[in-house]
Amino acid sequence: VVAAILGIFVFSRPKPVVAMTLPTPNGYDDFLVAARMTGKAAPGDFKVATKFELEEFLKAEKERLERTHAGLLKECVVPVTNAPAFIQAHIEELAGLKALARLLEIEARVAEMNGQIGAAVSAYLNLIRYGQAVGRGGLLVDRLVGISCEKIGVNGLFGVHQKLAADECIRLIKELEKIEARAGEMQAKIGRAHV
Repeated sequence: VVAAILGIFVFSRPKPVVAMTLPTPNGYDDFLVAARMTGKAAPGDFKVATKFELEEFLKAEKERLERTHAGLLKECVVPVTNAPAFIQAHIEELAGLKALARLLEIEARVAEMNGQIGAAVSAYLNLIRYGQAVGRGGLLVDRLVGISCEKIGVNGLFGVHQKLAADECIRLIKELEKIEARAGEMQAKIGRAHV
C-alpha cells in the first residue's frame, strides 16, 4: 500500500517545464503588446459588414495591426513558466491573441473586397504564420489557438484561390511549402532546446 501511494505521488506530480532560451527579440512580445492595446470592438459579424465599416475599423486598429505585423517578422516562441499564476494570466492573454487573428482576417477581407487578391493572399498567409507563431513552444492550449488561426488563413485562401492565375497558384504553393518548412525548422530548434 505504501509503495502504491508513493508511486501515485511520484507519477502524478506535474513534470517541470524545461527552461529554454527564447529568441531575442521574441515576436510573441509584440503580439502581447498588440493584444493588450485598447482597441475598437470589431464589427459583430464582420462577414456581413460593409467595406466602409471594415476599413474604418482597420484605420482605428492601425497601431495594433502594425505591431502584429512587426511580431511576424521575428522568431517567435511562447514563453512558458512553472509559476502558479502563469496559467491564469496566460489563459487571459489568449483571448487577446485570438482578437489579433480576427484583425488579420479583417485585413484580408478588406483587401479581397477591394479586388486586391494578391494582398488578400498575403494577409491570409500571414494568418497561417501567425497561427504557427502563437502556438510554437507553448502549451497544448496555445497550439489549439494557433491551429484555429491557421484554419482561418487556410479557409481564406480556399475562398480566393479560384481568382488566381496558374502562375500565382504556383507561387502560393511555394510560399505554403516555405511556411511549412519554417515550422519544421523551428520545431526542431525548440525540440533540441528541450533536450
